[in-house]
Amino acid sequence: MNKRRHIAIALSILYVCFWASTHLFYHAHYLPNGVITHSHPYFPSDNNQPEHSHTAAQFQFLDILETALFVGSELLFIFGVVAYLFVVLLLVTESRLMSSYYALSSLRAPPSDIRFS
Repeated sequence: MNKRRHIAIALSILYVCFWASTHLFYHAHYLPNGVITHSHPYFPSDNNQPEHSHTAAQFQFLDILETALFVGSELLFIFGVVAYLFVVLLLVTESRLMSSYYALSSLRAPPSDIRFS
């Protein structure tokens, strides 16, 4: 039980850090090609703009990471819905089979063959 509690605390801290990183450090980079927005911890300057820049490879990595997280979360949601529907269908089918079995069975005992000699 103690191990589970430590894991739960570690996951909670990880979630809070992730939430803070994605919500508190959201910023935009204005480039000649357009605007790129993303989030990671940084120290803003006086005009509340980031004082850092990224290479083209870093921007590409951030784009791939964001796409993978988005697609992964969508796939996980779809998998959860399909699994839920499968379990519901399985339970409904099983309950119908059981109810039809009991509906066809009678309360009469099977015939017996007793022969006296």
